Amino acid sequence: LRLFPIAARLIAGVLEPLGSVWLVQGLRRVSRDPILPGTLVVLLTLATALGIIGSAFSSTLEQNQRDRAMYEVGTDLRIEHNGDRFPTGTLGLSNLSTQLTNTAGSAEALRVTGHLLTRSFNTRRISVLAVDTDNFSQAAWYRPDFANGIHLKELMSNINPRKLNKSPLLDPSHGLRLPKDATTLGAWVQPGMSDARLVLSARLIDSNGTYLDVSFGNLENSGWQQLKAPLYPEAEHDNRRSTSPSDKIIPPLTLLSLQLTSLSGVDEPGIIFFDQITTTGPFGDETIANTQDLTNWQVIEDFSAPGLNALENNLTVTREGSSNSVAFSWSVSGIGTKGIRPGPAEEAIPVIISPSLSKDAGIGIGDHLSLGLSSYSIPIKVSQIANYFPTLDPRDQPFIVLDQYAYIHYSNLHSSRMTGGPNELWVRLNHSESTYPDFKPVFDSKNLRIKKMYSGEQVIKTRTEQPLNSAGWGGLLIIMFLALLLASCTGIILFSYVDTRERLTEYALLRTLGSSHNQVNAIVWFNLLLVIGIGGLIGTLVGQQIGILLLPVLEISENGLRVTPPMIFQINWGILLLAYLLMGIVFICSGLWLSWFTKKLEIQRVLRAGESG
Repeated sequence: LRLFPIAARLIAGVLEPLGSVWLVQGLRRVSRDPILPGTLVVLLTLATALGIIGSAFSSTLEQNQRDRAMYEVGTDLRIEHNGDRFPTGTLGLSNLSTQLTNTAGSAEALRVTGHLLTRSFNTRRISVLAVDTDNFSQAAWYRPDFANGIHLKELMSNINPRKLNKSPLLDPSHGLRLPKDATTLGAWVQPGMSDARLVLSARLIDSNGTYLDVSFGNLENSGWQQLKAPLYPEAEHDNRRSTSPSDKIIPPLTLLSLQLTSLSGVDEPGIIFFDQITTTGPFGDETIANTQDLTNWQVIEDFSAPGLNALENNLTVTREGSSNSVAFSWSVSGIGTKGIRPGPAEEAIPVIISPSLSKDAGIGIGDHLSLGLSSYSIPIKVSQIANYFPTLDPRDQPFIVLDQYAYIHYSNLHSSRMTGGPNELWVRLNHSESTYPDFKPVFDSKNLRIKKMYSGEQVIKTRTEQPLNSAGWGGLLIIMFLALLLASCTGIILFSYVDTRERLTEYALLRTLGSSHNQVNAIVWFNLLLVIGIGGLIGTLVGQQIGILLLPVLEISENGLRVTPPMIFQINWGILLLAYLLMGIVFICSGLWLSWFTKKLEIQRVLRAGESG
């Protein structure tokens, strides 16, 4: 009420040299006598603000119930299965599921638990979710406010090594490709100070992306020897676990690493000398890596205790006919696998972390650290910080999200035991269809078993049907809003009539000074528009701000904890548009009535009445 006449006077002063007569006259009138129009503005502001809050109350609660359900499930349909017993980067379920009807998108994922290897961070568990960053944005439910306005597609691109070109180990050309017709892998070795119970094995990957191990046997003999491992052992002699859903190894194979393992728990330092890596096939033996090539190999770094293993050129321990060898030495510390691999140095995997993890560990975007898992660790780099991510509750555990292929590849590189592949399938459904697709044939074709299915629609239905989660306070607020709106409209009609009656002399004088009937009507319409427009606009803004301020109170759930994800202020524009329509009808009807009233104005009679008064 204090600012309203001041603002009207300032605007009138600015527009007086430029504005029309009806505009300047209307602003002058409001600035000189602001009590009645200002009161109506306040009343309309209160009514509109209450309408905003009332219309948003129920819709905000209802939308949050849906958001909480979708956050819990992560997508329309999430399927847990036993695919993690197959060591492969992907099971191909996404390609098969998209061929089903009523499926809009799908992506595989792997869920595990880990911890950070930092001194400043306590060793509590971390939720680790490895996702198919190429397809995840087409399958998952997501809100941009989870990561400071970043959309899911952009978020996935920021942690996709194939798009960032920051993970050379994911390029098959950096392994050692074996001839397609090779049947045996050989290695010239001489055990040095090493336990005879140690087993030398090779980790490979086939052309279908399936990891497998082949064993050269124990290092029980001394001196130079050529150890050989069959690449395709007979089924009856193959004691390895099933390596792929189809139990088929598809050549050509790629050698990823040579590892030293022990089933008896040998934990002693040692050294072993390498000379050549060979293969045997129908056309005889073929050297695929000579001694000079081996000097360019890398140590499989143990990130829990880095720098304790070494790969060096050796000129003293040599095989007959060779001028040098390669010595691999290791210490007793660390938890990762001991071995060597071809290819360039490793680059850290880009990841998304939760703010709680960033705070507790004292890390930020761009920092490098190590993610500890069951018996190994992998290098990671913080690429993004997200407050929330579907299915991951930061209140329960800090979380890390990374690329599925990179995680599985690095895990199978650093772990002595092969790491399994995806164990979840995320599916977005086409809601124009009413039935769920049948996924059983898809999983049966891959020899997989469905453990559990989570339906977003079913969880939403369960939540919205609970009466305590859908309280009817919004209805009460809407009734109050309609009552105030009715009072405001009645006040506008009364104000219009009284104001016009009081200003009859003013309108008559304007007519005698040359103003047309339309200009007088413009003054009448302008007064109405000024009151309704300012009241409705300020009320809308005030209602939104009050509603946003009330969100922290509404975010306390039925169990006394703050909801995850947080609420978003949701306005029911249908109810508000009805209210705005009602005010518009009142504005038009009042304006037409007043125009008719001023049209019957008898100038001379009004002026004589004014003189006699």
